[in-house]
Amino acid sequence: MRPTRRRTSAPHRPTALRPTYPRSIIGAMFRYLQQFALPFAVTVLTLAIGLLGFVAPAHAQDAQVQIIHNSPDPDASTVDIYIEELDGTPVTDIQDVDFRTATGFLSLAPGDYNIFVAGPQSTGSGDAIVGPVQVTLAAGMNYTVVANGVLTPGDFSDGGTGNSLGFTLDVAADARPTVDSQDGDVEIRAVHGSPDAPTVDVLAGGAVFVNDAAYNAITGYANAGAGPVTLEVTPGNDNSTVVASFDVDLTGFADETLTVVASGFLTPGNQTPSPVAPFTLIAVDAEGNVIDLGAARVQIIHNAPDPAAETVDIYVDGELAPALDDFAFRSATPFIDLNSGVRSVAVAPGNSTGVGDAIATFDLQVEANASLAIIASGVLTPADFETNPDGEATGFELLIEAGVREVPATAGNAEVLVVHGAPDAPTVDAFVPGAGVTLADGAAYTGITDYTSVPTGTYPVSITDDSRAVTVATFTAPLTSATTALVLASGFYTPYNDPVGGSGTEPALGLLAVFPNGDTALLPVENTLSINEFLADPTVTDGGVDANGDGTIDTGDDFVEIMNISSAPVDISGYELDDEAGGGGAPYVFPAGTTLEPGEAAVIFSGGTPAGIAGFVDVGLPALNNGGDDIILRDDGGNVLQSLTYPVPGAVPEADGVSTARNVNGVGGFALQADFGVMTDASAGINNDNGVPLPVEFGAFTASIDGNDVVLNWTTLSETNNAGFDIQQKFAGSGFRSVGQVEGQGTTSEPTEYAFRVTDLESGTHQFRLRQVDIDGVESFSSTVTATINLTERYTLSSVAPNPVTSKATATLQVKTAQPVTVELYDLLGRRVSTLFSGSMSGQETRTLSVDASSLPSGVYFLRVQGEQFDGVQRFVVTR
Repeated sequence: MRPTRRRTSAPHRPTALRPTYPRSIIGAMFRYLQQFALPFAVTVLTLAIGLLGFVAPAHAQDAQVQIIHNSPDPDASTVDIYIEELDGTPVTDIQDVDFRTATGFLSLAPGDYNIFVAGPQSTGSGDAIVGPVQVTLAAGMNYTVVANGVLTPGDFSDGGTGNSLGFTLDVAADARPTVDSQDGDVEIRAVHGSPDAPTVDVLAGGAVFVNDAAYNAITGYANAGAGPVTLEVTPGNDNSTVVASFDVDLTGFADETLTVVASGFLTPGNQTPSPVAPFTLIAVDAEGNVIDLGAARVQIIHNAPDPAAETVDIYVDGELAPALDDFAFRSATPFIDLNSGVRSVAVAPGNSTGVGDAIATFDLQVEANASLAIIASGVLTPADFETNPDGEATGFELLIEAGVREVPATAGNAEVLVVHGAPDAPTVDAFVPGAGVTLADGAAYTGITDYTSVPTGTYPVSITDDSRAVTVATFTAPLTSATTALVLASGFYTPYNDPVGGSGTEPALGLLAVFPNGDTALLPVENTLSINEFLADPTVTDGGVDANGDGTIDTGDDFVEIMNISSAPVDISGYELDDEAGGGGAPYVFPAGTTLEPGEAAVIFSGGTPAGIAGFVDVGLPALNNGGDDIILRDDGGNVLQSLTYPVPGAVPEADGVSTARNVNGVGGFALQADFGVMTDASAGINNDNGVPLPVEFGAFTASIDGNDVVLNWTTLSETNNAGFDIQQKFAGSGFRSVGQVEGQGTTSEPTEYAFRVTDLESGTHQFRLRQVDIDGVESFSSTVTATINLTERYTLSSVAPNPVTSKATATLQVKTAQPVTVELYDLLGRRVSTLFSGSMSGQETRTLSVDASSLPSGVYFLRVQGEQFDGVQRFVVTR
């Protein structure tokens, strides 16, 4: 399925599934063979096709041919290539060649050949969709062959250029497998392969590097310095108009050749087939390695609160990256690279066996040089959940936001972008009370704001309805360092209201902060007191609710319940409860010496003689107006702590003979008591959600570092029938697993502090949560906390796993300090098979190394890592 483009306003909706990816630094990614520290010489197989796996014998007078697949037609995304002599004798075939891949230099005898292009799973040249294309190869000559254009030109737009869009094989002689001169430069030839782009110039560092290249043109070679450079694509002879810009690091390419190809559509939105690959530049080295110079930076966030999707596997182009295996709700990746083009993102249940298990698949049109957040949102079966009060669709989708920032635009500030991700919540405002700082103004579900930049510090953030008459909660945002953050409304506004389930197992509303390094944190609630429940009209035609328990139903049963949702006692002496409409009498004033313990409630009725009500109970509340009113809580200095307007469509309902209560206690949204829990009318003095005290009311849950240990500390405000806690840690590939248990207090109304130490952890980021179990077996879960243990050694390199390997394996590398690092794969004879990584790693960075052994012969191999301060090897075996 493809997500639809959302409108853009303030707050706007995320742009349609259009992942765009920022530039990546490619320096030193593909180097030629270096001396390996083994007791024998290293040899080079110069004729390897590389990723396509074909090797041909070389002869001195052979022609050398490199083939690049650059046709952006979706119907030609994967092709088979057949090369035959003119009489039909097969020479070679290359199967499953993907768009934006290339061969190394193939060795072919001089002569005339026919080249055919067929669809995938073809059986021979007879299945060709293009060809024969006849080429003549001269002895000792080298050629670049590029597949350009589209199969059905009438289905595409040329953008007014007049370009002939048909599929072609463009051939240019004088290709260079090696440099002509060992002068330390990079020798680059350019290919114009963007069908709807005009004749272009390419500027390198502001100087013309490629001049007037028309579509299908393949230029000669030009020299560029082996260092950072900005490549700017402009219309020919109009260098003041920059069409696209790419920051490239050529540091690792001294004395190498590259073919840089203009690839994809300049105006993808004008093409009838959709999605199609947007414009970018790709660089192809002599070994057939392809680098997208417009690769994007992407952060992926799981904010879909459906319990059925609590843990998911996310496949990108059919591959499951370790970071996206068993990806938990309220987890995020750091920013990662993703090539531009059309990317397939499939979401499957956790512990899936492959992409075939996907429950939803999205095609993303990824533009060059973009920075994206991809946010999983919504529920799998909307009919099983509360509808959105504004009528917004709540089905599972990926929200795509372009222009997200890894660093603040204003140096030294903290910058926040707000995402409304609570499916059943109404339109909301988010602001810093008293400071004039608005973070979100009228944000409906899936709405995303622009960035707000503030000086570093700790801020209160109030979430209200869009009229600011109803306060949901006020949270604490510790923005104490210069960074960026996405803050997401996460979970359900009224989790007990779901038509199916409604058991409270759904995660309740909270604010989730997501940082560029992938760390996440639920922001703590700042307000200590909450207007938790009220009853404005106890009477109905055939009776009503005797809320105060005095045996009569009258206006004296009007009540307001105030709850202490903090972890410490609150002295509310002199605090006031008032109504805005007036006519109900003077405000109620809490008497001296009134203190609410954590989790305790105070219930104030309009009159009567209350009986059987738990906690602090009194009378004297101003009578609440049946047709609507404001309820106001003030402190002893007259400052408004919280206010509530009723009724507010979609936010605060009100009906005769039934109370309106938060769902869940303290910080949830408001719903009619009859719509959730087991209480049909009112729950003054007891749990709104199910008519009994909460099994466990969690306070703070934190993780701190002690050497290689993590110390978990948590507080409960009260416990009922609590058997204990199962401490769980998340492990790659298997989700959360138990690492210990702590016995609970059974039943207590007193706050209790707990601690648990997880020992001997490896360096890296670790996630923990608590599984609370009642005596009767009912369970609930805490929020997730993270802790990062820094590396103390110069580096760590894990074993290759699995070992032996038959297809794919991984290893993990972490470095203590920032430095350039190279990771290469060698066989038993010391021949370099491939370069897995070559570039800079930041201090304490952890990188997952992927080994594709599917095309390797059986045998012993070595994974070698080299940095400025270390040199290490891991041995593993490939079996067939």
